[in-house]
Amino acid sequence: MEALRVVLWAIAALIVMMMRHWLHYPGTFHHAFHPDYESERQQLRERRRGLRAARRDHRAEVRAAEADVTSKWRRVQELLEEIKDAESDDPGDLRQRLGPLALYDRVLKESRSGEPQPGSSEPTLTIIQFPLKGLRVWVEADGADSYLYLARTGAETSLVCFSRSQWSGEDVRRMALKIEAAVQDQPRLDKARNTRLDGLRQKLETARTAHEGAKSLVAFPQQRSSASALKEAEAAVERERRVWEQLTGRLPPQ
Repeated sequence: MEALRVVLWAIAALIVMMMRHWLHYPGTFHHAFHPDYESERQQLRERRRGLRAARRDHRAEVRAAEADVTSKWRRVQELLEEIKDAESDDPGDLRQRLGPLALYDRVLKESRSGEPQPGSSEPTLTIIQFPLKGLRVWVEADGADSYLYLARTGAETSLVCFSRSQWSGEDVRRMALKIEAAVQDQPRLDKARNTRLDGLRQKLETARTAHEGAKSLVAFPQQRSSASALKEAEAAVERERRVWEQLTGRLPPQ
């Protein structure tokens, strides 16, 4: 009984395969299976295989083009972020710290303690920023303290007091020299930033052009190289289908 079931299943599978073959090569049984028409069947089979390969290549190229658009868009966004960072008022790297003063590449920060907020015993802390461009600095001293003056045109002169019990007069003078050196360094930093911004903007223009070009390949698929190959493969299959139709009176599927 089991052997008969296996035989029946095998016969059914063979019938399904034959019917499928017949659907691909319609006509009489003779057209679909006889060796006399094997060359015609082979021609149609090869053209179908070529069409399947062309479709695979075309789909792969479409996916690659879409991925390229995404990649180029990300590059545009990265450059926009870099330009935004370069244009920001970032203070730069910390160069020197002395008491309440912290000297950075582009600004001098002073920490000032104020009265505690109601209900708190902790003093408030305020950070005052002095842009280094145009900043003037000098030091004065009396018997107990050293005073570092900060002045900018059109702004009130600020005074920072350093008790000699914590910082020597030499410490304060060295800090003043560091500030003066940083002030003198501003033109070089400005030039470097402008040069970097010019380079980033040129890269952004190039990246945007590349992104638009990649989008056009997605929007106009006929511009892709695989599109012409697919069109040729479709035409080749269509020619063989028409040959088969003339031979058998039946038009086979692609």
